[in-house]
Order: sequence, then structure tokens, then C-alpha cells
Amino acid sequence: MNIKRSGNSSSSLLILPLLLCLGFLLWNHCQANEHHETVEHWVKRKKKHPKKSLPIRHSPLQNIQERPRHIQSPCLLRRNKPVQHRTYPRSYEFPGFELSIPRKWDWRNVDGINFCSPTRNQHIPVYCGGCWVFGSLGSLNDRFNIARKNRWPMTSLSPQEIIACNGRGRGCNGGTAEDVFEHAKTVGLVEEGCNNFKAVNESKNLKISDKN
Repeated sequence: MNIKRSGNSSSSLLILPLLLCLGFLLWNHCQANEHHETVEHWVKRKKKHPKKSLPIRHSPLQNIQERPRHIQSPCLLRRNKPVQHRTYPRSYEFPGFELSIPRKWDWRNVDGINFCSPTRNQHIPVYCGGCWVFGSLGSLNDRFNIARKNRWPMTSLSPQEIIACNGRGRGCNGGTAEDVFEHAKTVGLVEEGCNNFKAVNESKNLKISDKN
């Protein structure tokens, strides 16, 4: 009797893994069929309802009435200078430039002199998603300080003027560094005192003649 029970136990142990394997294969097959049916459904739906292509806007002046109120501003009507393409290499593109680079360098401490502008908080007085402006203008502030040999007063460009008058970014709702640099080249920048940071989207009533 003991030998017979032992044989039954061994058979049960062998059958159980087989059942588990068969169950897994069956479940996997069902999942594959379901995924295939879902893909076919979306393909048919896409053919039946093709996605409409959006019109390309070549200028911030196009479809101006569709823009949010905070950027429906005469700022957009200021003179739009064409962006010039670079025709000469930058200093670091010349052969052998890397040989002149020092092992260590920190613009915050060049023989005890700090050329970097102060770090600012874009969320004061209220929340504003203006990192795209603050980061870009921060780098330009430092570049101007270096070019001016850190003469007083330190350069402090206005983020609010970009937020209000750029026309390409979304103000306190985001933008890109490219928007800032193109604005700087085609329109120009102003000092912080000309338009203090308010951390809000606003419109500036500026005319074309107000800025060269």
C-alpha cells in the first residue's frame, strides 16, 4: 500500500507542472489574439477617420486672433529682422583650440572676481514657468559681464519683457532657449529696470519705433 501511494504522489507532481504550462500557453495565446484584434481595430479606425494636418504658421503674425489674450499685443508688430546665418567658425572650432584650455576654470572665481550674475527665483512673487527665460538670460548676463570685464553695474536683463513680448513662447507656461536667443537677435533686449519681473503673462503696449 505504501508503494502504491508513493506512485500516485509522483504522478500528481508530474501532472501539475504540465497543467500549469498548458494554462500559461493558453493564456498567452488569448492575449496575442486580443492584441491583434486591438491593432486591427485602430488601423481600421485610422483609415476611416484620417488625422487632419494642422496649418503651418510661418510667422507669429498669422492667426493672431487665435492666440491667448496675454500675447495679443502690439509687441508682435515690432520690426522683425531676418536671422543671420553664421559664415565663420567659432573660436573653439579652430584646430588646436583644446591645447589652450586650462585644466580648471570657474567664472565665479577668476583671481577672486565673480563674473556670474546672481541666481534668481522664477516663482517670486508667484509661480511662473519661466525657466526657459531665466536660464537663457542668465547665460547672456554672464557673457555680457565677461565682455565688459565685470564693470559696474552688473548686467541684469529683463525676463518679463521676453515673457510679455516674445510671441513664440507661452510666457509663464513654458518656452525654449531658442525663442529667447532669436528674440535677442531680431528684436533686442532690455534691462531689468525697464520691465521688472512680475511672474505673470502680460501685454506691453510698445510700438515699432520704441525699439530698434
